[in-house]
Amino acid sequence: MAKKGNIMVLKKIGILPLAKIYAILMLIVALLVDVVYLVLSIFDSTFWLGWDFIYLPILYVIFGFVVGGVGAFLYNLITTKTSGVELEFE
Repeated sequence: MAKKGNIMVLKKIGILPLAKIYAILMLIVALLVDVVYLVLSIFDSTFWLGWDFIYLPILYVIFGFVVGGVGAFLYNLITTKTSGVELEFE
């Protein structure tokens, strides 16, 4: 039988740190999408507009920051009424 590790409960998430992490992750996703768009624009010149390469990552970062912050806020709000998420560490 496996030995059980320590169980800890996640009761609160920092809103700003999680928002920053989501923004960075969305920037990475946006840059990957930009690469795909650039490759597709080789085959169809109307597929890609020049400014898309600039404003798409900006929109993704803003969206990621807002969603990350709102998600952390909602998690913190819900965990005041319920118990948090149980995490098991070894």
